[in-house]
Amino acid sequence: MGMHSDTVLDLASGSKIAVVNGPSQMKFDLPSNSLFLLNEQTNKHYVHGIRKKRKNDVEDRIAIVFRHVTTFKTDDGQFYGYGSAFLTKQDIMQ
Repeated sequence: MGMHSDTVLDLASGSKIAVVNGPSQMKFDLPSNSLFLLNEQTNKHYVHGIRKKRKNDVEDRIAIVFRHVTTFKTDDGQFYGYGSAFLTKQDIMQ
């Protein structure tokens, strides 16, 4: 995954993006099993990414991302919330 900022269209206002970092080698010293937290302003002004694995890398990298999203899917496959055309489930039915 190249350098990027996360899409915030469907994030709950004021929420943060949390990344639990497994074994890795990063450009700055972030120990394994760390928590990396991005707020809206940090995500807006800085980019982050995962470098490609090199042949001599002995460990795989694992990262789990937690986001409080506000886009939802109905049983019949339609989306509603801040990241879609319909703001509420009721808007779909109109």
